[in-house]
Amino acid sequence: MVRQTIQADSEEGLDISENELIRALAEAQPVIDENREGFLTAREMVQALDWSAWRVKAHLHELHDQGQLETRKVQYQDIAGRVTRVPAYRLKGS
Repeated sequence: MVRQTIQADSEEGLDISENELIRALAEAQPVIDENREGFLTAREMVQALDWSAWRVKAHLHELHDQGQLETRKVQYQDIAGRVTRVPAYRLKGS
């Protein structure tokens, strides 16, 4: 298992397991788009990993800075029933 520590604005580092992130990507179910090709929204990652939104976003920023993240917009139905397009992410090569 690969682990890396990400330094955030606080003095504490965040401990992330690449396998945990990959598992969450695989386990999360798409909301509307049937052909999302493994892309997940930050909100879906929060739910799948049971992490705070801040922690997920910190990891996404770090993966982006390392060039390991792909981004695209996907359809998502919000709490009011509106279909919107929101950013979604996946690891490159997934």
